[in-house]
Amino acid sequence: MCVYSYSNFKSLLSVVLVVSISLAVSNSAYAHGGGPVYEKRHVYMNELGDIMKAFGNFVKRGKGDLTDLSQKAARIIDLAPELPSHFPPDTGLNHNKESQAKPIIWEKWDDFISASERLVDLGKGLESAFASENEAQISTAVKQMGEEGCRACHSQFRIKKN
Repeated sequence: MCVYSYSNFKSLLSVVLVVSISLAVSNSAYAHGGGPVYEKRHVYMNELGDIMKAFGNFVKRGKGDLTDLSQKAARIIDLAPELPSHFPPDTGLNHNKESQAKPIIWEKWDDFISASERLVDLGKGLESAFASENEAQISTAVKQMGEEGCRACHSQFRIKKN
């Protein structure tokens, strides 16, 4: 037969309370201080940035393989619909000083969704341009992605930090 005294119960309750508070604090710090949401977002955005650098190297320096660049355009088409999932509520700069996500993302969520959908269209334009092998068409599509995709979204939804 197991008998618990009041002091044993208090001790057990104290342990449960301490563990619960510790978990809540660590989860909050992890989510708002650079945890998996921010890490995944950073990796995701860097991949898009690296793809754009490859496009820029082709347009500005003639470096790159058209087949590879076409595949990178297809990758944008695949990645673009994921964009909103990397910005769950309470993950902007008002919740993490290291974030570059402006609160307007969640205030104008439909506009943010439209921006990710626009990336798909621009990615399709890039894919067609690279398939055409026409340098003028490629240059126009890369410029369009930079201005109407990256820059348009960043200027509205991202704060530039050093």
